[in-house]
Amino acid sequence: MRLLFSGLLFLLSFTVSGQGQWITIVTEGSYFQGYKTLSDLDEVTKEVRELTQKGHFVKDLEYGDGKWRLFYENDVTSTEQSWSNSAYFPDSWLEEQKEKKMNITRIAYGQFKWVAFARKQGTIKKQLFNVVYSWDEVISWLKKVWTTEPRYNIEDIAYGDGEWGVLLNYSENEEHQVFTVSETYPNSWIQSKFNDNYNFSAIESDGEKWYVVMTRKKTQKSEKVLPSKAFPSEDIKKEWDKNLRVTQIVYHIDQESEDFAEYVRSGNEAMEKGKYSEAITKYFGAASIDPYNSAVWNQMAWARYKLGDCQKGLEEASASLKIEENHYNLHTMGMLLVCLNRKNEAITYLNKAIDAHLKSEGEFKEATYYLDRAELRYSLKDNKGALEDLKKAESIEPYNKVVTIRVEDLRAKMN
Repeated sequence: MRLLFSGLLFLLSFTVSGQGQWITIVTEGSYFQGYKTLSDLDEVTKEVRELTQKGHFVKDLEYGDGKWRLFYENDVTSTEQSWSNSAYFPDSWLEEQKEKKMNITRIAYGQFKWVAFARKQGTIKKQLFNVVYSWDEVISWLKKVWTTEPRYNIEDIAYGDGEWGVLLNYSENEEHQVFTVSETYPNSWIQSKFNDNYNFSAIESDGEKWYVVMTRKKTQKSEKVLPSKAFPSEDIKKEWDKNLRVTQIVYHIDQESEDFAEYVRSGNEAMEKGKYSEAITKYFGAASIDPYNSAVWNQMAWARYKLGDCQKGLEEASASLKIEENHYNLHTMGMLLVCLNRKNEAITYLNKAIDAHLKSEGEFKEATYYLDRAELRYSLKDNKGALEDLKKAESIEPYNKVVTIRVEDLRAKMN
């Protein structure tokens, strides 16, 4: 993999880091609880399967800062756990779980997927769920339910891809529920509700506003809010020592920034697996959010090169160079021109790429640029220049077998 991948991964972390805010709700409890940090939904699925086999059940799942945070607990009332992830809100799957006498426990959204969990417990809960397209529709639907069934209240909400997933639970007791929407975290409102014997039922962010639901229950529990810019791992451990357990966690970030980061991450992953068409689609998604990001256009152009679609790649490399010249996109442009048999133009870009690298990064740690230029020089009948580049390549990575093979192959051609 080219060095340019490390550059793009840096871009990803730069885009997300420092812009978010974590809000963690901890509630009194002494039961066992733990959490895992996971990179993608494949890892989440594997982890949930292993935890379920050990008798642990999902409490909450939240995606933020490029990672999933999975909280789990022991629950003696639970005997089974099932889960689903899909590109669309899983209403059919949720219906199936209710038919199987399972209780829906959590819904979440991240990495362009809806995730839902259900458990088989001692008591079967009366539940309703829906997917709507605005917070006003959430409240409208809830009030409509209240006209005939006033004891249904919001149990969980999740926002993703312009949609709101909503879960309602039926309470045997009369429980008053209130909600607020705020452009900033509504700390004063929350404190006033704490003082009036309300507890959290749900909290969510769509990247622009906070949405908080609180309920006055028959028995109020001690509850605390942990706000933080970074994931509060140490604070959570301290609260565990005080017999407080995480009941909800939410990450607030500009949605476009998070989507951009996910497009880049999944594009990188596709490139590593050699799925170049998929990578192009993902990078194009990132470019549609930030069309002035040089690295994204360059990655797209390199994926085109790997596919052999060099004419189209030339357009994307040109777009990258217009935004900012660096050794990555200069090299990409050079290789695309080689692909199109425009060798005299290509040598100019490879020369610039090597000079730019030496200027910005210092000495080379990988031999690729020199090997590429050596092969191009040989094709232009510049054997002397080609030999000079081969010597440099060998000196940079003397024990790299791939480099050695490329060097020996080219030397054999010149003899």
